[in-house]
Amino acid sequence: MSRLLALGMAATLTAGNLPMVANAADETVKVSEATEQKAEDTEVETQETENPQAENVEQVETPETETPEQTENQGTVEKTEQTEAENVQNAAVPQLNTGLMQAGKYDASGNWVAMSGTELLTNDQIIFNLRTMVPEGFNYNSANILVDGEWIRADEGGYAVVNKTSTVTKVGMWLEQNGQVVQEPVMADVNYHITVDQTKPTIDEFHMWTMEANGKYEDFESGVTNKDVMVDVVANDDVEVDYVFYTSSTGSTPVFEKIPNTNENAYRYIFKEDGVYNGVISVKDKAGNYTEKAVSFTIDKTAPTLDELHMYAINEDGTFADLADGGKTDKKVMVDVVANDNVEVDYVFYTSEAGATPVFEKVPNTTENAYRHVFEKPGTYNGVISVKDKAGNYTEKNVSFTIQEKRDTLMVISFETRDGKKVGQEVVKKQGIDGEDVNFELGKDFQLPTGYKLAEENKVETITVPAGTTGGHVVLVDKGGNSSIANVQFVDAETNEVIGGGDYFVDGDGDGIFTHREVVEYVPEGYVLTEFGDFQVSESPLQLSVVKKEKESVVKIQFVDSITNEVVAGGDYFVDKDRDGIFNHSEVEQWVPEEYRLVEFGDFQVSECKETPLQLTVEKVNKSSIVNVQFVDAETNEVIGGGDYFVDGDGDGIFTHREVVEYVPEGYVLTEFGDFQVSESPLQLSVVEK
Repeated sequence: MSRLLALGMAATLTAGNLPMVANAADETVKVSEATEQKAEDTEVETQETENPQAENVEQVETPETETPEQTENQGTVEKTEQTEAENVQNAAVPQLNTGLMQAGKYDASGNWVAMSGTELLTNDQIIFNLRTMVPEGFNYNSANILVDGEWIRADEGGYAVVNKTSTVTKVGMWLEQNGQVVQEPVMADVNYHITVDQTKPTIDEFHMWTMEANGKYEDFESGVTNKDVMVDVVANDDVEVDYVFYTSSTGSTPVFEKIPNTNENAYRYIFKEDGVYNGVISVKDKAGNYTEKAVSFTIDKTAPTLDELHMYAINEDGTFADLADGGKTDKKVMVDVVANDNVEVDYVFYTSEAGATPVFEKVPNTTENAYRHVFEKPGTYNGVISVKDKAGNYTEKNVSFTIQEKRDTLMVISFETRDGKKVGQEVVKKQGIDGEDVNFELGKDFQLPTGYKLAEENKVETITVPAGTTGGHVVLVDKGGNSSIANVQFVDAETNEVIGGGDYFVDGDGDGIFTHREVVEYVPEGYVLTEFGDFQVSESPLQLSVVKKEKESVVKIQFVDSITNEVVAGGDYFVDKDRDGIFNHSEVEQWVPEEYRLVEFGDFQVSECKETPLQLTVEKVNKSSIVNVQFVDAETNEVIGGGDYFVDGDGDGIFTHREVVEYVPEGYVLTEFGDFQVSESPLQLSVVEK
């Protein structure tokens, strides 16, 4: 009697007609029947090779001629095998544990995710573990599952893969017991509904706001802020949104919460902690599909630090002198600041009640965050140095110092003898600090006329006046000192006749030399000296040429601007009405251009200005006024800068926007133009961001 172990079936079978592959597929099964003890028995050897796709199973029988001994031994083996197979076949039919059937999938990271229930959703495939269904006392051999009416074969490990939307309704399995394959496959009904969804969810709306202290929200796209950042996402999916979350290289994954009482799939998360957020907002659906949106922003609620602050007075030679807080100087003041921040320092600036906000410049070629500003304008600075970071956090330090204004102080010093005779004059200019006195010292700032000394009863060696004033002072002198007596004769240049002369005190410093200025006062009336320069005392008697005076003299004069060095006026002018060949600065002041004043004083020779113009220095008179201007942000209506500024240089009480445009805060432009009254101070002018 022979029997066949089916090793390959048709691909599509009904219940009870299941394609299976036994592990003993390569084993050759021999079946024989004894026939009336004939010498030659017909032995049927059936050899089948496993082929799960084959629809037909081929049987091969090969007759062989054997000896009686061989036939008897073969019969014994066959009977033994038949007995074992019958024992397996007659055993109780096992039942698959369908409740233990496992389904799952691998996530994007390669991790196994077990799935429960019979409704299975994925964006890739579902894997069924069929080995878990094997009943106690049996071993797994092979299995298939029925998917939408088609059998799908599991692999050797008992895993079956489904990668399409479908329904699984049946499991068929070959089992082993005691090393033998159970003759019939075990069948079990199941009911799994698989949905494969590969459509990504959508981000329909995306908003970021900073949460302001007043409870309002400000739009925020990227950058740095010192406030909490609220992110809202409206996400949708054709199946169902699972969750929305944030990821970055730091590994943090805060999950957004669904916003209650909204009709949309709106999700929200509020970022509160300091940090750099360079990552993605991800929307994940139930199937595991993702949609992402990159975000980049920084939350910085930590104030910057002001590590160092130094103040220096800048000397004229370029060196620096330490200036203590509250100190005073008549020089420019340099303030250096070293500031740091955990993210980035934005800028350093100074503010005071006047509203001035000079921004410090970063010092180049330094390893530290060093910032510097040089204060030049005179005034008292009581304010704060502020360090602002990119997020808007501030650190402040109070400072106080004074730059004292220097003023020109002019002194006309006349030297007179006891009888009231004027024997010399010096015009001395010196700078002094406003509010303080200026000292003019004999021998340093002015000198006595040659051949004279201070009168005993009125010795004035220091003249003190308030800084910024213009005044005169008479110094009483006597003949004497180290002077010598020289004999001088004045000779008419036309007639060659001696018309005057005598013995005169000269050479007050005793160096044996005197100048024409020391004898000009002795020239006969109606004449002027024509010889100038230095003369030796030893040349006495000395003859000096003179000529008759004209009634008036005409000289050429040019007035030169002290700053631009340009000639601003000039011409031919009548001077020297006393016909002594000398004219004084007071004789030309009437011709100084309007808005200017003379800054050169003293006596000048007519003869030196006949052909070559005499250039006299003048400086512009400042008629400007100080107005207080405040620059107001047109959108927020907040004052963002301002101060006291010099305007109206012509003194007509009106100034234009051009005179203050240089003071508009950086990053803003003026929106108001035209003329303004000085009397309108304080004046508010609107500005907008560039």
